[in-house]
Amino acid sequence: MLSLTTYIENVMNIFNSRLIVIALVSIISISANAEKSKTTSYEKLTSAMGYPYKLLINRSDSVKIIYSESSDNINCKVVINWNEQEVKTVSKQVTKKKFNDKPLASCLARKEAKVILARTFE
Repeated sequence: MLSLTTYIENVMNIFNSRLIVIALVSIISISANAEKSKTTSYEKLTSAMGYPYKLLINRSDSVKIIYSESSDNINCKVVINWNEQEVKTVSKQVTKKKFNDKPLASCLARKEAKVILARTFE
């Protein structure tokens, strides 16, 4: 027959192994969620806008609009890449309505878009 101390030790060993398994599963789950949250998702938008935006999009390798939302406004900037060159615009604040209607045009002024477009021909 098992003594009381041996029985308690066996119960504690079982409890400790279950606790270790639960801790490991929790750590793995938290790590997986942290990695998943690091991934960046990109949404591909088509442009119904004309000159200079459509040509700028066509001549570039990528055009990214980086934005964050506040209560009434959007803070956004544009990053344009072509032929191993990159242009980052200064962040600006626009209304949500303007941003939803024309995301690129609201974050990148037409005049600035023309200057960047001209640089893609150099």
